[in-house]
Amino acid sequence: MKKPFSLWSRSMSQVFSSAPWGVGVRPLLITAACAASLTFGGFAAADGYEPDVVPMQAKNLLPKEVLKGDNYEIVDAVTNRGYMNNYKIKSDFGEFAAMNDTEALMRTHEIKAIAKLKDMSTTGVVADAVVDTTANTVTAVSRAAQNPEETVRGIPDGVGRLFKRAKRTTQDVYEKATADSDGKQGSGESAAETTEEVVESVAKQYLGVNSAYRKLAKELKVDPYTDNTVLRAELERVSKVAGAASFGTNLLVPLPGVVKLTKNVSDLVWNMSPTDLLLQNEKQLAEMGADQKLIKVLFTNPSYTPAVLTVVVSALQKLGPVPGRLVIVRRAAEVETKQEAYFYTRMAELLALYHSTRNPIVRIEDTDRIPLGVAKDGAVLALTPLDYLSWSENTAQAARYLNGIVTERKLGNPTTVWVEGRVSSRAKSELAKLGWQISDRAFDKLGG
Repeated sequence: MKKPFSLWSRSMSQVFSSAPWGVGVRPLLITAACAASLTFGGFAAADGYEPDVVPMQAKNLLPKEVLKGDNYEIVDAVTNRGYMNNYKIKSDFGEFAAMNDTEALMRTHEIKAIAKLKDMSTTGVVADAVVDTTANTVTAVSRAAQNPEETVRGIPDGVGRLFKRAKRTTQDVYEKATADSDGKQGSGESAAETTEEVVESVAKQYLGVNSAYRKLAKELKVDPYTDNTVLRAELERVSKVAGAASFGTNLLVPLPGVVKLTKNVSDLVWNMSPTDLLLQNEKQLAEMGADQKLIKVLFTNPSYTPAVLTVVVSALQKLGPVPGRLVIVRRAAEVETKQEAYFYTRMAELLALYHSTRNPIVRIEDTDRIPLGVAKDGAVLALTPLDYLSWSENTAQAARYLNGIVTERKLGNPTTVWVEGRVSSRAKSELAKLGWQISDRAFDKLGG
């Protein structure tokens, strides 16, 4: 693993027009390499549909430069179990799982950051910090990467769930907000809890994310709220000893993130305390019309960090007072997995990007599947942040249902599905039969 990890050399002002899972950085979406054909290696499709489980290869999905670095190697075997590509990354610091293409790119940069933090110890920059720097990593790896294949196996089902009929309602979300600690319906005292109290409670989870920690994360161009516990342990260890000193880390490789942000939002995540960041998000959500119950459910959903919440709120602000904007907030609050949180965060960003670069969004329509955007020119938009859309039975049912909604509500024409990654030839053909237009590599085409 001696090949230098040198990807893109854009300046940070360009890079941080977007952000990682938590902080943002511009997602480097699938390049021309993604056009390579996929092998369906023996997975049989039922009833004429494409298979639900698709084996793929990392070398056909990601830029060649990122497949192998000084301290890691992405395992070539990749599995798509319902819309997202699942990766395993072997590194000098243990194995890591990635739930989609952009997270795979993010993990490779995080591994480089971990190596840099370790190097600070061996070169004497923080030599007095901890005698055994391996202990922290070993402990963290046991939490972060234990059974990575099992971790990613169940997660894509969450995204698949979004294409099925919604079983929960907005009232379910509100009831969750007022339920007591035993899971029974509360007396209302919980509902009276102020948003400031909710923020204070959530912020306690991030006590270690102090100014020195965030400054170091900024130098390394990583998300201070990352769920990579190996990286979190190293950031905490080094920041405790070195304080707010500058290390001249020189990690100039732009971090390929999961969510797109302006540089201003990225700086907020690095520069503001967790409490201040959450309070700002709460204020902006309240100005959009979200009530305290909804804000509480969103803020206390473990699938979100303060940084990811900032992404969602920022994107919705860019939409302006569009009718139905809170549909995205309610859906985001309902999610049960990190993968679903990723989906709605990216959907919010796609809506904002389409709104600003193509045609203004005039309203958002809720459905029993995924929300639809309606543009000023009458176009109906299904914005789907997926790595790969195939014509599975689940996809077919969702598409036919949404087509019925468009017709029943007379929403407009044409209906366009925007996919972040790739779309199979079969899916393109079947969607076209329904009268849909298909556009893949959405962020690239929208100028993101």
